[in-house]
Amino acid sequence: MATAHKKILLIFSVVVLGTALLFAAGLALLYHQKVDLRALAHTLLPPAAKAEHFPDWQQTPILTRIRFAVNYEISHKGESIYARYLGSVTPAAMLDFVELRHPFCHSEAHDLGVAIMAQTQDVVKAMDTCDTRCTNGCMHGVLGQVFAQAPNAEGSSDGTDPALSPDSLCTKVMVTQRHKPGNCAHAIGHALMKLHATKPERALTDCAKFTDRSMEYYCATGVYMGYEEQWDSRAAHHTAAPFPCTADTKFPAACYRYFLRHFTEDDKPSDEQLLAHCLSLPDRRQMGCFHGLGRYFQSTVAKTPSALHRVCEKGSDADRVLCIEGAIEKLSDYDPALAERACRSIGMKDQEICLAAAHGGMYRLTKSTMTYYLVDR
Repeated sequence: MATAHKKILLIFSVVVLGTALLFAAGLALLYHQKVDLRALAHTLLPPAAKAEHFPDWQQTPILTRIRFAVNYEISHKGESIYARYLGSVTPAAMLDFVELRHPFCHSEAHDLGVAIMAQTQDVVKAMDTCDTRCTNGCMHGVLGQVFAQAPNAEGSSDGTDPALSPDSLCTKVMVTQRHKPGNCAHAIGHALMKLHATKPERALTDCAKFTDRSMEYYCATGVYMGYEEQWDSRAAHHTAAPFPCTADTKFPAACYRYFLRHFTEDDKPSDEQLLAHCLSLPDRRQMGCFHGLGRYFQSTVAKTPSALHRVCEKGSDADRVLCIEGAIEKLSDYDPALAERACRSIGMKDQEICLAAAHGGMYRLTKSTMTYYLVDR
């Protein structure tokens, strides 16, 4: 009997030791991958106040949560990681996870939208699943996938219209009943950048197929956002391609919105460097650069709303307006009240424009400032 007890104790000890070693090895791997362990823990076991807002993630078995979350952290977080787990983790639970892990998520949900569309093969169902989550980032992935898969879509640069034209997709009821047309145009820009790989100029040419120039502009924002995601993932991107926001850039605001931090080889330029760069540019590029400046400091304004004045106080009247919209329009998607509070902290001269941005958010086609974005070369 004593021998049996010893065997059981030995087996138990081996199991405990093996589990501890596996756990230690897992922690070492995550540490080596520079994973934020505290953020990961808060995502796996969020505080009660947060957990109640993410029920689908909470209902996912804990071991499944751990496997998915750890693989997400050590992977490139692309479409494949979502596709691999869609059988065991629901799309709604994945969206919960992404919003928990990235409170200001947007681009983090693009590939999830692609994976959901690939799994369902039903655009209405995929759109319903994504809804407006991650400030429409998931929806952008869905519509981008729909457009990218349309017959002859890639052949649109040869002068023929694609089977599913940009205008026709963005006027469909399934889109317009939930999203602004400009939001759809942005998603098309993502798809075009994906189709044309590393050639944004070809994607921008296809954006011109929109009959409304405001829609063309928002399409360009999708192109530049997609290109910047490629740029970020390239190890030697600074030598692989020139800085894209050059003198012949058709929509400087669209370009600088995503590329301002890349104007120097140091991806973390100082505030002084950013401002000096913007002020050194000729008029139309300067306006676009100030729009990028506002967007760059969006998180700063989110933490300290009164910082909006300091961020956007320089430059001409037009520069300040584009800077304010760069910071406020997207912030209002996350927290309209916070965006409005930031607007109330600035002078009356710019407050009306700021409040319009806070109330109207992104992708407005008829805003009074749209001419600044569409100014010709």
